[in-house]
Amino acid sequence: MSNGKGGFIGQDGLNAPDPATGVTGTAGDKEVTVSFTAPSDVGGAAITGYNVQAGDGTGIPNTVAASIPSSSYASVNFSVATQDTSPTGLTFKSDGSIMYVSGDTGNVIEEYALSTAWDVSTASHTSSYDVSSQTTDLEDVTFKTDGTKMYVLGGGSNDTVYQYSLSSAWDSSGASYESKSFALNSQDTSPTGLTFKSDGTKMYVTGNDGDTLEEYTLSSAWDVSTASTSHSLDISGEETSPEDVEISSDGKYIYVAGGQQDGIDVYALSTAYDLSTASYVRTADVSGTGTTLSSCFVNISTGQFWSLDKDARTVSEYTIGAFSYPTASPVTITGLTNGTSYTFNVWAINPFGWSSPSDASNAVSPEVAARALFFGGYTTTYVNTIDFVEIPTTGNATDFGDLSLARIGAGSTSSSTRAVCMGGFSSSGASNVIDYVTVASAGNATDFGDLQFNNEEASGCGSGTRGIMAGGVSKTNAIQYITIASTGNAVDFGDLVNGKQTPTAFSGTTRSCIAGGNSTTGNYTNEIDYITTATTGNASDFGDLTLGRQGLAGAANSTRGVMGGGAISGDTDLNTIDYVTIATTGNAVDFGDLTNGGDTRFGSAAANATRALLDCGGLSSNKMEFVTIASTGNGTDFGNLTQARRQYDNGASNGHGGIS
Repeated sequence: MSNGKGGFIGQDGLNAPDPATGVTGTAGDKEVTVSFTAPSDVGGAAITGYNVQAGDGTGIPNTVAASIPSSSYASVNFSVATQDTSPTGLTFKSDGSIMYVSGDTGNVIEEYALSTAWDVSTASHTSSYDVSSQTTDLEDVTFKTDGTKMYVLGGGSNDTVYQYSLSSAWDSSGASYESKSFALNSQDTSPTGLTFKSDGTKMYVTGNDGDTLEEYTLSSAWDVSTASTSHSLDISGEETSPEDVEISSDGKYIYVAGGQQDGIDVYALSTAYDLSTASYVRTADVSGTGTTLSSCFVNISTGQFWSLDKDARTVSEYTIGAFSYPTASPVTITGLTNGTSYTFNVWAINPFGWSSPSDASNAVSPEVAARALFFGGYTTTYVNTIDFVEIPTTGNATDFGDLSLARIGAGSTSSSTRAVCMGGFSSSGASNVIDYVTVASAGNATDFGDLQFNNEEASGCGSGTRGIMAGGVSKTNAIQYITIASTGNAVDFGDLVNGKQTPTAFSGTTRSCIAGGNSTTGNYTNEIDYITTATTGNASDFGDLTLGRQGLAGAANSTRGVMGGGAISGDTDLNTIDYVTIATTGNAVDFGDLTNGGDTRFGSAAANATRALLDCGGLSSNKMEFVTIASTGNGTDFGNLTQARRQYDNGASNGHGGIS
């Protein structure tokens, strides 16, 4: 017996399980993996599954509604051709004992009795009700949930919803027009499908003219004359001939019957009954039972839906695909938005019902599974090694492949798919070689093109489209750029405020910053320059580092740049970490300290949206550490490169701040 914490849904709440505990989320690219501990008290029966939902309603569907696209034809149908040769709308009594079909030929509501509930093959025609006094272009019919009112949709020449009262519930032959209607032509001049929220306070209409789904609010429930427009959803991306609309009983799914692709489009609503929160899920193909779909009816409780085909004049029955909840931790929730914060709750389920929700997980934001690459370096000789790590994790680096030329002191950057390594110093001296790799696929580098001149000890940064290389050999003030997605030689961008060698560089959403280095104005400068990455032109003064130094390594997310290590005059290594807010000029602020000790100059850095890797390598080091960019504090050990080597700020990431 449960201890009473569980059981808010189901036939027997006392025997439902207790909630799961220890819920945590781990970010991925547009997904979060939710881990949890199963409840120790499972209630009156073994747990059969778990439901996981985010605070905004995103997560595992809590009905079989989303499984409609995996449905199959049940080989059950019924022809309505004897009554109408142009059937347009379909609905059922709530218990499945009566079926109603609207017909455009005679503008009549046809009623059929089903001797076996929900089995259309047992249907027999019982009555007809003529609505031609209201519309001569009958498109659809639906009912109030208790069967005491009927609603008829007139399309084409009418564009109006008409309301009727029934003298006997569900008996359409006893309908009488209440002289209540609502004109739809301000939203669509060719309405095709009609349905209501279960309490009658909202109405939904498909429109074939604008390929939209319209939501209306009824100030008086079930009274269409009190309707007012609320929201319009453009569905033309999925369907250019919408014919009918249904909504799930919990308001979390909308179904649109489409004549263009003869399918039922499923939309998920993150807020129940709120069309402004709808997003397309997928489509159920019903073309096997006709090619002119005109209506549908969905019954989640029985696991069925029915299609009505206008040309085939047939109602066909489908069995909704089986849906099952995951049975163990962890569970991965997909379709999330990168950069958006989510928390998650877990419900345990057994045959008696659902537990109460678990405590919420930690807040977690999905993000691109960013990878950091570190190019080349120097041990006792020049190396062509490319290492990589996954930034959200910790651990030692893995071999990625080789550069075309062994070298040190290149400038590197990356788009979301491609990383480039520009210039550097090899056994033959300074180089103009530009290599590139595809970040997601390990392998050797490929020739990209050439720099404008042989260059080394520069620094690279950029956006999702453009790579920047600034400063370098002989304290040059040159800034060059490439278009990362193509190949070709570098082009002049402009000049730094002052020339500098061994600076660091990083980029936010629109700006790139170049900081520190061995400058033409003095040995080790504290200058920070900035440029607008997408334009060309000379750099401007941004502010100053907390200390002048060279050989530091910096990285950034979209808003904040962090810079660690380096050496002051006299080549004394620093453990200092500075940060700046990239959108606002000003001096750098102390962030914390590097903690791995030893050499902190001539390492590399890389970042994703939340984490920066700093002090990767160094004068004779293989260590890496990381910080959380949004906070301040000291570095934490990440792992080791494949070999100890100095790099001169030669790291790149496919998740850095310049990639929008």
